[in-house]
Amino acid sequence: MTKSEQPIKILQIQPVQVENIPSKKKLTESLLDDSRPLQYRNLDGYNDYVRNAAMNFSASTSMDIVLRYLYEQADLKNAQRDHGYFESPFAEYWITSEDVKELEIKTREGSGRQ
Repeated sequence: MTKSEQPIKILQIQPVQVENIPSKKKLTESLLDDSRPLQYRNLDGYNDYVRNAAMNFSASTSMDIVLRYLYEQADLKNAQRDHGYFESPFAEYWITSEDVKELEIKTREGSGRQ
């Protein structure tokens, strides 16, 4: 260790419990209250909005955020039951690898194609 790397003096203090850290804010019940105005609280569909925003952000940026894991994955059995009005079976509406190849061939030239 060179002289510049050596500590000037060793700090000898005991660790402090989180509860004992001094703070300007007092821990009260009102600290966790909703600070939004009354007309913006408990809006219908707000939870769905936040869920969709989190899912879309996570999908578009490929970042894993914790909120994404709070929701269950889609259940295909229930999706089939929910969409029972289809003429063909539910699975036939999925895009297959052949469909992907065909679409890729059709759109290779992009917008320049006549």
